[in-house]
Amino acid sequence: MKTVTLEACKQLLTRYESKGNDFPYSIFTADEIWVYHYDLELRSQSLGYHHSTSPRKKKFRTQPSAGSCMLTVFWDYRCLTWQEYMIKGKKINSMNYVKTLKWL
Repeated sequence: MKTVTLEACKQLLTRYESKGNDFPYSIFTADEIWVYHYDLELRSQSLGYHHSTSPRKKKFRTQPSAGSCMLTVFWDYRCLTWQEYMIKGKKINSMNYVKTLKWL
């Protein structure tokens, strides 16, 4: 692990020496997060006909459904540059990242 980190640092230093002070502006970074789907109930949907003496319905917190997907976000020094939702069932691997990075 140390040799990989050291090699990455050497590459960054070499790029800095060739590009100068513009080098930090060419850096992109990314992060991933699981995004869950919610099926929210509208207030009008929860209202139903009831008698004035009938007890009130108890409300429970909405739980995330089984639906989820991976959201990958890319940004540079200025702003968010790209967001990508991983299709359910698609493998998250280096080939997908290489494809996205080439596109960026």
